[in-house]
Amino acid sequence: MTEVGFGGFLALCNFDVYIVSSNKVAFVMKDQISNPSIEEQAARLQRGLAQLVNALISGLNEPLASFDIDSIDYTILKACTGVETITIKDLRKLVPVDYVQLSRSVSLLEDRGLVRKFRTKGDRRLVYVQVTEEGKILLPKLVAISERYFTLLVKDIDAGELAGSIAVMEKMIGEDGGGG
Repeated sequence: MTEVGFGGFLALCNFDVYIVSSNKVAFVMKDQISNPSIEEQAARLQRGLAQLVNALISGLNEPLASFDIDSIDYTILKACTGVETITIKDLRKLVPVDYVQLSRSVSLLEDRGLVRKFRTKGDRRLVYVQVTEEGKILLPKLVAISERYFTLLVKDIDAGELAGSIAVMEKMIGEDGGGG
């Protein structure tokens, strides 16, 4: 049985929820809004994307937990394996968390022996991160879990819908990956 929260229930019942003021909420049948403005569409997209990101993170955390890894740890390990070394500064562009959480996660991964941090003599300001042999051994297992998870997520979406969704995301992200 799938749990559906109140917002999910309203979506299933074809309702949109609008916050009218701090103490007033409006429920509107979706088909009553014939031509929502671009601002309304953008707000709905923002809510939907936030819900999607939260669902993806929490959904991926569950199968990774057996390795005492969460989705942020996995993202860090995956980003570090594509290159010999990467700086914390560059990781910040790839991992969607603030600097404090990123630094804490990298330190915990280092404590577990999955990555190592170091500085170079040339520039002591930069902290580099490198996946250890132990991390390289673990990563294929984590990638397999991630691939199974994301395959299950899209199994009921037809190829046209999936291609359209990917095209929209790519357009929103832009060529430089920074949006717009």
